[in-house]
Amino acid sequence: MSLRPAGALRRRCCEAAALVMVASCASQQIAVPVDTTPTPRATVAAIAILTQPSPSTPSGAAFTRQPAVQLRDAANAPIHEAGVAIAASLASGAGSLTGATTATTDASGTATFTNLAIAGAVGARTIAFTTGSIAVVSTSVDVTAGPPSKLAIVTQPSTSATSGDTLARQPVLRLLDAWNNASGTSGLAVSVGVASGGGAIVGSGTARTDANGVATFTGLALTGVGAQTLRFAALGVSPVLSDPVVLAARVPVDTAPAPTLLLSESFDDASLAARGWYDLPPQGLQAIVTSEHRAGAGSMQVNLPAGGTVAVPSVTARHLFTPTEAVYVRYWVKHSANWVGSGQPYHPHEFYLLTTEEDAYAGPSYTHLTIYIEENVRADGGYGVLAAQDSKNIDASRLRQDLTAVTEHRAVSGCNGNPDGTPADCYANGGTWYNAKYWYSRIPIFVNAPGAGYKGDWHEVEAYVALNSIANGIGQRDGVAQYWVDGALVIDRHDLVYRTGEHPTMRINRFLIGPYIGDGSPVAQTLWIDDLVLMTARPAP
Repeated sequence: MSLRPAGALRRRCCEAAALVMVASCASQQIAVPVDTTPTPRATVAAIAILTQPSPSTPSGAAFTRQPAVQLRDAANAPIHEAGVAIAASLASGAGSLTGATTATTDASGTATFTNLAIAGAVGARTIAFTTGSIAVVSTSVDVTAGPPSKLAIVTQPSTSATSGDTLARQPVLRLLDAWNNASGTSGLAVSVGVASGGGAIVGSGTARTDANGVATFTGLALTGVGAQTLRFAALGVSPVLSDPVVLAARVPVDTAPAPTLLLSESFDDASLAARGWYDLPPQGLQAIVTSEHRAGAGSMQVNLPAGGTVAVPSVTARHLFTPTEAVYVRYWVKHSANWVGSGQPYHPHEFYLLTTEEDAYAGPSYTHLTIYIEENVRADGGYGVLAAQDSKNIDASRLRQDLTAVTEHRAVSGCNGNPDGTPADCYANGGTWYNAKYWYSRIPIFVNAPGAGYKGDWHEVEAYVALNSIANGIGQRDGVAQYWVDGALVIDRHDLVYRTGEHPTMRINRFLIGPYIGDGSPVAQTLWIDDLVLMTARPAP
């Protein structure tokens, strides 16, 4: 046998042992130590705007295009890091940035904003996006006016005026948004009413906004005496009150011609036919009584039976007089203690003025012009009423179209427009079209309870009507309707249209007495009429 050197044998043994140790380590999966030191965070060197905000936006409204920004390093490479807060704020311009003004980056390092808006005055703004000391500024955002929120008075009405006269300074209104920016909304109707002072609006009570959101009133007047405050309102916006307008009573012009007497009737006896009355009941006027009278020996008693439409006995009577363009009517009236009128918001008819356009026996409701003098009872008392109809003038081929600026061949009391801004009716009856417009006293002319204004006492009623003028073939808006009770002026209009250029020679020439309640009298009730006078003008006090 041969012998190996001892050193070689030892190396073989060590190699074998090493193999055994490695196998043992592998079988036991002993971990080899690794380096757990964190990778250094990329340094944010910039913020890039991926999506700019909308270039234009209404004040207070969320941007239609919301901004998005991303983190970048010094080489302008995206930094993919989530959870970094980005703050948004105004960089230039006044106002405030509203909505979610902070957004957090997602895994791609992008922060997307939601509901951001700029509120305040119109103009250019920029937005800064910031994290730590790093910031970026957006492109310019043009802030425009928001939707209308309120009304503002650009021009106050005149501080003083005469009752019934057109205001020398007409009010001008403007629409504003919630931040007082002028809101250019066109076509919005702005209405005016009396907020305090007890007066009434004369002329058109509505003006519409133009393309700039401005509403300018024209021809506006007020009636009454003392300080009046106006309220302007429009749909969907806050109203506004005017400064006070102090009204002075209208003073009669001393140079006016002396009135001419047209008719005088004391109702002291039944001989009315001898005094020019016609169209009397066949049996004669049996309604003259001596038991009630304001002065003289008698009065005309009007008995309205329950359910009846006309007086029993009849009191119908007509009287012609010299044709005139203006008529003043005065009479005295007293009511029974149970007087309730028609029980409806219309009627009873009482007195009528007709014109030279009709024949001597024309029915009063279908004419070229009928003017009514009457009263209407409401819960708080009786109100004076003046009304007009010109049903024969209706152009039925263009019903409810405003023909005011189109043709003079039209009606002025409804159905073809309202040229003086007076509310009007347009209705059909038996295949014929009728119209009517009304003016009511601003206060009750009599009340139910004994005392001042009691309906059971005698009261003086005065009415004055002047037809509007015709210029260059066009009916002008200068007709007059006035109504007094016991000397107090309760209706006062000077801007009315009674006739068009189609009837330039129309004159008032007939007075008709004809009490009538179309739905029937609610109760058996009575009134008395005394001392009737017609003149061409109101006499001086």
